[in-house]
Amino acid sequence: NNRQDSYTEIDEDFINQFDKITLSAKYGKKEDVAAAKAVTATILALKGKDELSEEDEESIAQARSQYDALSYKQQLLVGDKVYNKLLEAEVVIGALDAYRLIAKIDQLPNTASIQLSDEAIINEAMNAYIALTDDMKSVVSNYSKLLEAELKLTELKQKAAEATVENLKNQVASLQAEAAAAAQKVAEAEAKLKELEESGEADKEAIKKAQEELEAAKKEMADAESKLKKAEEDLAAAEKKASDAETAAKQVADSYEEELALIKAQNAILKKSVKKLKAKAKKGSALVSWKKVGTGFTYEVYRSTNPTKSFKKVKTLKKLKVTVKKLKKGKTYYFKARAFKKVGGKKVYTGWSNIAKVKIKK
Repeated sequence: NNRQDSYTEIDEDFINQFDKITLSAKYGKKEDVAAAKAVTATILALKGKDELSEEDEESIAQARSQYDALSYKQQLLVGDKVYNKLLEAEVVIGALDAYRLIAKIDQLPNTASIQLSDEAIINEAMNAYIALTDDMKSVVSNYSKLLEAELKLTELKQKAAEATVENLKNQVASLQAEAAAAAQKVAEAEAKLKELEESGEADKEAIKKAQEELEAAKKEMADAESKLKKAEEDLAAAEKKASDAETAAKQVADSYEEELALIKAQNAILKKSVKKLKAKAKKGSALVSWKKVGTGFTYEVYRSTNPTKSFKKVKTLKKLKVTVKKLKKGKTYYFKARAFKKVGGKKVYTGWSNIAKVKIKK
């Protein structure tokens, strides 16, 4: 009875949504099955990958959030078959983000026309690029234009910061002169008042006027010193900003050269593909071979019983051939391969090979 209360039989339609390996039991806890069914329904309600558009971003994000909130056991009940639909949808939306970014970069002014007022749109584009997955970053074919725009912007910011420093230096020099002149006025007013007071001949009105002139001179000097202090503080801040701008410009320039080299290396790999893939039947196995792509490449071999889908990786190797074992007699298998090389610590893949077909007869 307790088992009946806490477990429920998983219906046949629900079972059909999963890979056999994923579903290891006929029964599951009621709450786990209910949670898995709810998320499965959300994912299955998503449009097919060929129908997706920007309008579907929110529903895909919601499906992801619901799936991630499941327990590990509940995620197993959702299974790979359904989960792969979510992954495909996310890849498509990621591609949309990449293509939107390509259009945004195309709309940037030419490098020579970049101005400081373009900072917001350049930063927006760069942040959008950083948010992409590594695979989608490789789709952004005009990324070098964004790099050039960022480099030009940092140069402009450095020049503007240096110009501000020069302007403030001139202001400080002028205010120093004003403060010195004000101090001289105070000294002269003090000397005049002292002379009147010591002469014994000056009337009260003359002394009062000299005192007023001294107070006015002191106020003028205080104002001049206050302005000078503020200008000196602004100059120190501007010099710090200019130093930071110089450092940033140098870092971007260094990064620019490095990233251009990486882009060049990545593009060279992306243009390649595995050639002349062949598969030869053997007893319970197939010998798969291909032509060398270049130096330093690693190869991945995939197998399926369907020529258009469900390929699974069977081997990663440096060699140019591999024997794929444990194949069933009388079945037809399809093989394809791709190669990768690490650039900047990340795998960059070539295009896929042709698909090789082989029937296991023995």
